[in-house]
Amino acid sequence: MLLSGYFITIINYLGLQYPLGPQLDVPAPIEGHVKPHLEQFEPWVPPGAMPDPGDPDSEPIKCDYRAMVADGYLPSRPEGNHEWIPHKDDPNLQYNITTDYDTRTPIGTTREYHITVTESDVQVWDGRKIRSRPLADGRYPGPWIQACWGDKLKITVHNNLTEVKNGTAIHFHGLRLLNSNLVDGVPGVTQCPVAPGDSYTYIFNATQYGTSWYHSHYSLQYSDGLLGPLTIHGPTSARYDEPLYPLVLSDHNHRSAFQEYYIEQFGPPFPNQESILINDHGSFAGQFPDNQYTQPVQGGKRYSLMLINAATDTTFVFGIDGHTVTVIGIDLVAVQPFETNHVRLGNGQRYHVILEAREDVPDGSSFWIRTYPAEGCNGFRPRAPDARQGILWYSSGNETSPPVPETSPMNYTIECKDMVHYKPMVQWTVPAIPQLGDGSVYDIIDTTLSVWQWDLTKDTNSAPDDKVWSWKILKDHARVDYKKPSVDHVDELEPDTWDHTAVIDSKPIKDGEDVWNYMLIVGGRAEKQVGGGIVVPPAYHPIHLHGHDFVVLKNSSTPYQGYGSLEDLQLDNPLRRDTVLLPNNGYLVIAWKSDNPGVWALHCHIAWHASDGLALQIVEGREKLKKQLDLENISNLSPDEAFLAQQYQTTCSNWGIWQDNRIGELNDANSTERFQDDSGI
Repeated sequence: MLLSGYFITIINYLGLQYPLGPQLDVPAPIEGHVKPHLEQFEPWVPPGAMPDPGDPDSEPIKCDYRAMVADGYLPSRPEGNHEWIPHKDDPNLQYNITTDYDTRTPIGTTREYHITVTESDVQVWDGRKIRSRPLADGRYPGPWIQACWGDKLKITVHNNLTEVKNGTAIHFHGLRLLNSNLVDGVPGVTQCPVAPGDSYTYIFNATQYGTSWYHSHYSLQYSDGLLGPLTIHGPTSARYDEPLYPLVLSDHNHRSAFQEYYIEQFGPPFPNQESILINDHGSFAGQFPDNQYTQPVQGGKRYSLMLINAATDTTFVFGIDGHTVTVIGIDLVAVQPFETNHVRLGNGQRYHVILEAREDVPDGSSFWIRTYPAEGCNGFRPRAPDARQGILWYSSGNETSPPVPETSPMNYTIECKDMVHYKPMVQWTVPAIPQLGDGSVYDIIDTTLSVWQWDLTKDTNSAPDDKVWSWKILKDHARVDYKKPSVDHVDELEPDTWDHTAVIDSKPIKDGEDVWNYMLIVGGRAEKQVGGGIVVPPAYHPIHLHGHDFVVLKNSSTPYQGYGSLEDLQLDNPLRRDTVLLPNNGYLVIAWKSDNPGVWALHCHIAWHASDGLALQIVEGREKLKKQLDLENISNLSPDEAFLAQQYQTTCSNWGIWQDNRIGELNDANSTERFQDDSGI
């Protein structure tokens, strides 16, 4: 046994706290030196897997790590929640909750999914009928994509839209997509949109594990419902007995987001959301109580529950009357377990929690599930709907429906702010921000949010001359060109050389060395009121970065006061996630590693704001990125890389033809409609 193995065993024996978090049971190596045989192992159902309730033919997936047996791994169902794949001889080589997935990933199997984007039939999510929404497989939420840590995924998206004249593209929110920028799914940045009648296959390795979702990144499509849950099964920092289907929380409007966007552009007033959904359940204005979400449980059981905020314009505060939950994962980061009676979710954020059903509750009891729109950051005007949007009930199995609860909320506020008091299971230590020259200047990217007026681009003959409001984070708002994606034009992506690119450069990638980038994001500074700009009106912004987990070194609700505000940063095991809530009139300090070649979007996840241009592009590893599209040296690419590079070219060719034809149709009809009237992101 290695010395480190003895050290861990002694710590566990004495009952001491393990240095990387809660005490873990680390198995001793198996005696002997004969490698295991492949025949000893069969694929196994991971603890969190279950059939997709929306697909009657689905079955729980199975993890298959038999490709690792030859290297001494023992891939059978783990005995504990924190374990995943033990190693026969060396406990330091096993995969468990303390493994840093930024440095190594297991080798799983290949999983294939097909998603068809099509107009829906009439939908009745909150009791009122809507139709002609682009949905994944005609359902909301879309199919549940499940995989195991280390699997390769091949997800083919078919655009079968006919009535809705849209391209499409799917983004896998929060996934790192290491060395795979071509599958990030952002039209005009990493690919051309998928034209109606065309398909696009996304191929990537699941190097992380946890709770996420996928959604369209084509303009405002996800606000109309083109989204679904995505789970990468892996170890967890606390045990549970059974999984529950993920809860997708959202605000909802009976009009298409593409119609409501005109109100956003020319407001105030601004778009008004009309109801709250939990998955495909809601009750508009409380008029359809039979349509509310219900979840039966059994007393004494511990349930795994994944919470996803897929809203257009709303931060939610989630709670269940009479119950607490234990948080074990935030975005795609496993955290040291902590108990809370509520969870705050900004747009795009996810929480993996364990709900322990009480043993002192008789069968037939019911409790309200509450989804409060947070004060000051929601899209409901003039007032928010009732928060009682679901029912948790202790079912004996004989009842057909739960009784109406008579419970009261737990003691918590519904103010708009992030949950910041947690610790990742895998500890990172971040170096201090370097100081330049005489030490009076910090090596940090300095950004401030502001609102300006913008002359809408005229891309059709009869489009009117319009000025609209536009958000920006750099000195220019973002607006992408669907026929000219950034990934294929990185040599042109320089600040001040390409209109509306909103570009910054990441620091150069250095193999074998951690290179950190630091960014300051300010929600408003009075001294910046110049020209036609407006210092940011009071607003919260969920900021999302593609291609990376970032660390949050400071999340302050007080105004930024210059470099003195960059003191007291959390450098030792800081908060880590992919979406963070910028406080109203406050500021953020975030950092990420230069380790993933690509053009990666950073944007506000309020859908209106992203469409208004509140985004930028981070160019990372230019030379390595160009190799992903180097068809002249295709022999240097792997088969998957070569396929993706060729697919990129074919998709853009097909899209160019479709876009030109669509603009021609609008011109022939003397339509005042623009082809693209937003940022495109």
